[in-house]
Amino acid sequence: MTINEASAQTPAAAPAAVPAFAGNHQVKPLRFNPARLHGLSERLITSHHENNYAGSVKALNMIETRLAAALADTDLPPVVYGGLKREELHRTGSVVLHESISTGSAATARQPVPSATRWARRSARSTAGKPTSAVPG
Repeated sequence: MTINEASAQTPAAAPAAVPAFAGNHQVKPLRFNPARLHGLSERLITSHHENNYAGSVKALNMIETRLAAALADTDLPPVVYGGLKREELHRTGSVVLHESISTGSAATARQPVPSATRWARRSARSTAGKPTSAVPG
């Protein structure tokens, strides 16, 4: 009896749950007081956190659940699986970005955020009179 014949006679094992597709991400609270940020309103920060970030976390959980089901479906076309992976990548990037920004902003929440024009003026003063870098040719 060959290996293929033996595997055809054994019942197919149920697919194991994939931990990567557990879909158990949680929305993390803001780690700073959005009212203390200058230049951005508390309402804007809170709304963005509740809608954009929380929405991406919920969508990522749903996509991961569908990916787990897709792995169990042997008749699923590869293009459908690829679409789910693409959406997972998009949502994962959004969640990671929002979490890193909210963590990084906590350190600067006590200091005013300079406006773009103040930053541009300060940048222009620091580079005044300095030659621009030439591209080697």
